[in-house]
Amino acid sequence: MDVPRTPSWQIKLRGVIGSLGAQERRFAEYLLNSFAGIEKEPIAVLAKEAQVSEATVVRVCHKMGYSGLKELKIVVARENETAGSFDGGIGGQYMDELKERVFMGAIRALQDTMNLIDEDEVEKATKVLCNANYISIYGVGGSVPVARSLKHQLMKLGIPSNVYNEFQPTIIAAEKYNKGDVAIGISHSGESSQVVEALRIARGKGATTICITSYGDSAITHCSDVKFFTTSETLLNGGDNSLARIAQTSIINLLYLNVALKYNRYHNTDEGETI
Repeated sequence: MDVPRTPSWQIKLRGVIGSLGAQERRFAEYLLNSFAGIEKEPIAVLAKEAQVSEATVVRVCHKMGYSGLKELKIVVARENETAGSFDGGIGGQYMDELKERVFMGAIRALQDTMNLIDEDEVEKATKVLCNANYISIYGVGGSVPVARSLKHQLMKLGIPSNVYNEFQPTIIAAEKYNKGDVAIGISHSGESSQVVEALRIARGKGATTICITSYGDSAITHCSDVKFFTTSETLLNGGDNSLARIAQTSIINLLYLNVALKYNRYHNTDEGETI
């Protein structure tokens, strides 16, 4: 079964939406919900329909990485020809529709996240994990099961690690970091305050920091040396992130496999030293 890819402009928009102001976010949400045909509308019409200023429209385009609305329209027009529509809602009355929404949403989240993976970042993360003196994994709320999954995978390789999901132990653990240690933060929004603070402190102590998030310009990315990004749509309104967790777990599985394949190479060189 062919699964249409999410248009690149939507991925870019979701990556910056967490850092947008109120008016900018209003236009971003308008784009995500009403993108069909926007390539034909002048800026004045788009601004009026979204109830924002024309300047706001231009700022959002710039933050997405485009020179302006004209370039965004060109991209939208080109990608609308191939992108499928998946509205993310779960309002269907029949089980076959619900199954399609859930499973197709998961497949699409995995496919889009796979396309976002930076192979250089995978190699950097693999090297520091293989050579880490101490590894801590931070996550709160829905990120906790993902953090525990990573701990389990590392444990199978004989690499000790700890999971922290409460504020005080999180900060205490971060204060003990030294060079050669690794701190991993998992946060869908990238704005979980205690996770961000833990990585900030750990980095200040000389540790290497790694994040898994869905937003490219979020607080967690500003204190991370290695960054992994997921993208997904929601099944329910109001902040449902279940599909993002599937994508996060797949990133963890990728790291686990790469570490498993390369761990001995990092610890058994001809000179008897780690690389």
